[in-house]
Amino acid sequence: MRGNTTPGRESENRAIIEEFQRKGDDASFSPVYELYKDRIFYFILARVGSDETARDLFQEVMFKVYTILPKFDFRCKFETYLYRMINNLLIDRYRKIKRSVNMARMTEETEESIAETVGDDRVSIEDAMIDKEQMSVLTDELKALPVGLRSIMLMRFYDGLQYNEISDICGESLRNVKYKVEKACGLLRERMQTRGYHVTETQ
Repeated sequence: MRGNTTPGRESENRAIIEEFQRKGDDASFSPVYELYKDRIFYFILARVGSDETARDLFQEVMFKVYTILPKFDFRCKFETYLYRMINNLLIDRYRKIKRSVNMARMTEETEESIAETVGDDRVSIEDAMIDKEQMSVLTDELKALPVGLRSIMLMRFYDGLQYNEISDICGESLRNVKYKVEKACGLLRERMQTRGYHVTETQ
């Protein structure tokens, strides 16, 4: 689920959903399933880290989609609704099991994106190239963030969502989302410094 959906693609996606809403059978749901299956699965996998757990949650999400979609009224983008539903499901899961859930290993591109922000303007690691050891430490510290902060950081830097999209998904103000990203980056900076990595804020 990375990046923004173009107006043309959004219209095509809506047509696929509306076809299922009209017919309501397995055959018309198949294009919906094919359209979103990879995006849903990898969105979940990036947060739980376990392929087996991700598949179990994926099945639960797809069942919810099949059940809820016939009544979906497009008052918001379906992708936004889908993100919100999955995000809430994952937060509920974290709260029930009351333990940390390992996330999938983040790509080097994602780590560098976060690292640049942690060294950018208000909250970022210095603009020198960060070696792989430091990247690994940064990823570990990201995993240790509180669930709410970690989830927003992943949506921003792993999924490539804009602040306004995250705001819609989480049901929080745009200002609060930006504050949480800044807070998370600040925590990462402090923890990196504690572990002996030189971190500085850009003036």
